[in-house]
Amino acid sequence: MLWALLLAGLTGELFAVVLGFSALLGAMIALGVGRDRTMSYVLASVFFACALFCLKTELHQKPAQKFAGTRQTMTGRIIEIEPRTDAGTNRYIVKITEGELKGRKLRLSSKFFEGNINDRITFSGKIYAIDRRSRDIYIGVFPYGKIKTEEGDGGLLGLVRQKAYDTRQFIRSELFRNLPSDCSLTLFGMLSGDKSEMPDYIYDNFKRTGIVHLLAVSGFHTSLWSMMVYRSLLKRGANVRVSAFFAIIFILFFMAVTGFTKSAVRAGIMVIIFFLGRMIMRQPDSKNSLGLAAIVILTINPFAGGDTGFLLSFFSTLGILVLFPYMQEKVRPKVKKYVKNFHIRKRVDNAVSVILVTVSTLIFTLPVTALVLGNLSLVSPPSNLLVTPVTSFAIILSGLAVALAKIPVLRAFEHPCLLVSALIIRYVLKVTSFISELSFASAEISSGYFLVGIAAALILIGSALILKADKRRTAALSGLLLASSVAAHYIVQYIELHN
Repeated sequence: MLWALLLAGLTGELFAVVLGFSALLGAMIALGVGRDRTMSYVLASVFFACALFCLKTELHQKPAQKFAGTRQTMTGRIIEIEPRTDAGTNRYIVKITEGELKGRKLRLSSKFFEGNINDRITFSGKIYAIDRRSRDIYIGVFPYGKIKTEEGDGGLLGLVRQKAYDTRQFIRSELFRNLPSDCSLTLFGMLSGDKSEMPDYIYDNFKRTGIVHLLAVSGFHTSLWSMMVYRSLLKRGANVRVSAFFAIIFILFFMAVTGFTKSAVRAGIMVIIFFLGRMIMRQPDSKNSLGLAAIVILTINPFAGGDTGFLLSFFSTLGILVLFPYMQEKVRPKVKKYVKNFHIRKRVDNAVSVILVTVSTLIFTLPVTALVLGNLSLVSPPSNLLVTPVTSFAIILSGLAVALAKIPVLRAFEHPCLLVSALIIRYVLKVTSFISELSFASAEISSGYFLVGIAAALILIGSALILKADKRRTAALSGLLLASSVAAHYIVQYIELHN
């Protein structure tokens, strides 16, 4: 399902139609002639994904964008404040409550209007189309005339929205107050997933060195903070069910703080499933939890299959769940064989585990990075080994520092934690800057269709490893997928040329 939506997001609705009907025909043939129904299920899921993509396009995106170029008078509520642009323009996400656009979200851009979360506003303006499919925002507006504003609380949802925004702003202000701008912007991007204010040169260096996945809010962030809440409640006498319940509440709030980015929602659903298992005294399977999280997100919004943060977060987690245990099983006996001292072996095991986690993440995110970002990093393995382990430590320390800033007795520990975090980030920025300047650091990819087929084949091979399919079937399915993707590329290219 994710593979199909990734392809559709990169190519468009026409490709989704061709792929969907081809998958439906293939599923019917496979169901009629084969004993093993695995292929039928695979193709049926591809058809279902393509159908969702087309429905979302026809029923949500196109009806909203048909208002582009028109002038409208609208009433709505501010539900999100985006960072100010370089030109000094304020940007707000407004949910329309009255008029023809009722129920839709749009981006309001104005240099003069200053609004707050939950404000109810009435304004007139000219609509324009924007392509932000992964966030359900398809239109924007430049207002003219005065914007009428009424303060409002927005109910319980509005209260959560306000608290989440205030928390995000508090994190940002604490980092900016104590750290240089480059360190604070990088840490804020890692903590919240918000890369909008990050300087282009830092983001480009991360992309060229293959570590851009560090800017996607991952399961590491979510599980780390929620487990701190869970264990602290257990230590204070709460039972397992109560502790798990409040951990889930915290996760929901954490997702709101990150602006419900797809990567944070994916990680949040996974951890929520884990705590639900604790509440009913069952142990959920990690790969099933990841799959369920992806299905929920993609069913609600099929365009999420093209969201960079979600894809990097999903595939890095998949790599850790699938590849890391296998590699650890192979390496650990060798460490035990050659390192006899228990205490030294324990430290060597920890160091090796960090390296193996980094390699697992790298292997599964490399095709996605090449496809979605149009950049193939040739120095990704050494960059990840040099940077990823220490970056995790910086994220922990900076998050802890911001939390301590709210506690009067422990506030004194905020500056030491942020100092160490800043030194680590400074090291990361120096390493990425040096490596990215190497002439062979990365290769720019201008055309994506052929590589779509290659990456899809790699993704399918990874799926086959999960399913423990035999080598012949893996090779056959991968070859078929590669051939169909390349053929689809030329079909779409032919149609576009003749239109």
